Amino acid sequence: MTNKRRLIIILLITILGLSLWSLLPKGTDKILKQLNIESKDIKEIVNNLDQRIDEPINVGARITGEKLYLYDKDKEYSLDLPKDAFFVSIAPYINDVHPCTIHNLVSCRGEIFNQAMKIRVVDENNQIIIDEIKTTQDNGFIGLWLPKDINATLKVEYDGLVVEFPISTYSQSDTCITTPLKLEPFKF
Repeated sequence: MTNKRRLIIILLITILGLSLWSLLPKGTDKILKQLNIESKDIKEIVNNLDQRIDEPINVGARITGEKLYLYDKDKEYSLDLPKDAFFVSIAPYINDVHPCTIHNLVSCRGEIFNQAMKIRVVDENNQIIIDEIKTTQDNGFIGLWLPKDINATLKVEYDGLVVEFPISTYSQSDTCITTPLKLEPFKF
């Protein structure tokens, strides 16, 4: 075989290899594909992950005040959250719940599933951020998108029970609130 033929064969193999490599999913796209999430909107991705009750093997997601982290057995990737929004997932409970500060979007579980609760969030200037009925998801959590960099009071009412707790939405604030949200009977 001549050197020219060898060079052409090596060049063709290299081009074919690079072409096939470019077809493989990369980074976050690879993990989102494994999780069957096609959206590129960060809020839709977070909402989808927060509602999951399946726990995919070797794939996970956690969220901080600034980033969504997606990881598999090989690597961790991060996506920036919107600069003006903060995501917190809450799990009000009656009997038992796990302690949590950084929300794991695919494995955290609460206690009260698929139940309507009155959620009220009022900031330190008495501005109402949320005042509506929300239903806990299949995983027992309620995900909330709030304005970034505020201090507020969260109030949850459910079936004659209530809990009130101060929350904040700064970069280092908790994105998972469970233990402080033990529902108690209304006190008059």
